[in-house]
Amino acid sequence: MKTWGFILLTSAFFGLLLLSPAQAGMTPSGDFSLTLGVGYQVFEGNQNLEDGPAFSLALGYDFDQHWGAEGTFRIVDTETDSGPNIDARVYSLQLDGLYHFRSLKRLKPYLVAGFGVCSTDFDPGGSDEDFLVNYGIGLKYFLNDSWALRGDLRHIIIINASDGDRTKDTFNNLATTAGLSVFFGDGEDALQAVGQVLESLRVPESLLDIVAASGKQPSDEDKDGVADLSDQCPGTPRWGLVDEHGCQPGAGEPFYLPLSPNFEPGMYTVSDWPSQEALPVANFILKNPGRKITIEVHTDNQGPAEYNRRFTQRQADSLQRYLVDNFNIPPHRIEAKGYGEERPIATNVNPEGREQNRRVLLLAAADPIAAQHLASEKKEDLMKKTAGGKKDSGPLNDTVKNILLGY
Repeated sequence: MKTWGFILLTSAFFGLLLLSPAQAGMTPSGDFSLTLGVGYQVFEGNQNLEDGPAFSLALGYDFDQHWGAEGTFRIVDTETDSGPNIDARVYSLQLDGLYHFRSLKRLKPYLVAGFGVCSTDFDPGGSDEDFLVNYGIGLKYFLNDSWALRGDLRHIIIINASDGDRTKDTFNNLATTAGLSVFFGDGEDALQAVGQVLESLRVPESLLDIVAASGKQPSDEDKDGVADLSDQCPGTPRWGLVDEHGCQPGAGEPFYLPLSPNFEPGMYTVSDWPSQEALPVANFILKNPGRKITIEVHTDNQGPAEYNRRFTQRQADSLQRYLVDNFNIPPHRIEAKGYGEERPIATNVNPEGREQNRRVLLLAAADPIAAQHLASEKKEDLMKKTAGGKKDSGPLNDTVKNILLGY
């Protein structure tokens, strides 16, 4: 009966996991993790062992956002369940591989499988050493980029490698574990670094901030996000893509556009992005396949350079995923680049300069190969529509040339 109850609990866990709504993912702050766990292990009836509490310590390493490995030391306190009660302790040492699915906001589900050895020590009495294999499913809930709660359910198969009192070749156990994980390995306290970058994403004070602080709503006649007092190009299309001066980029002209997405508190991942900025950016990318788009994230020199580079790369990757997932933009259209502290635009000596260096930008540059391909396609279409499909043997006028070049 106790085994069936455990199986029902496992099924409920699977169901909740599969029904969880998908949202933007997150990334832990370090490649290594240390997990302290407590749980419960159910033994097969003829193992002559009572079910008992379990304690574990695990050291893990993530190779990338999906694959990882983990070594675990586990102890189960129990006793025999027939005859005279004899105290027993089961020690196990195992090596597991983990596959992490795409994050569900703060939740990250994973599969786990591995092998190891175990030893059952009886007091009084001898010991029994066996091999084991295990597999299961788990879930991590990230409190922030450095700490996560964790739970998993596993089927453990004990392979009877020694005689002892066993009457079977294998025994089936079920185990559940809940624990707390800490992530490390990038060379700096992650919470401090996260605070620095989140602070950097605050839009610097501008004329709009001053007007907003006074309680007055700034006038923006063309609804391009730039107040009329600062708009150097009034009359642009509503919600169109413009630079900080309110002007639209010229055809084929490379330009930088500052971005201001919102990130999860204590996380690397985008929580939301104001539609008045994100929508024009997405429309511009979709309507301009001849442009090479790069999302750049920069920071200051606070902290180790390699950590800063990794941090900004993860934020750039998150912005790319946000555009791909929410606006159906093909992933190959957007390159994500985290430069860390490599490209400062101001001094890092004072807070004002460091604030300027912490920035998120979109670079839209001309892509010669894509532009040439598009020009050829437009020329073909134009030829088909003119003179019943006959090729134009004469020189093209300036208007047609502009059409072919995408202006």
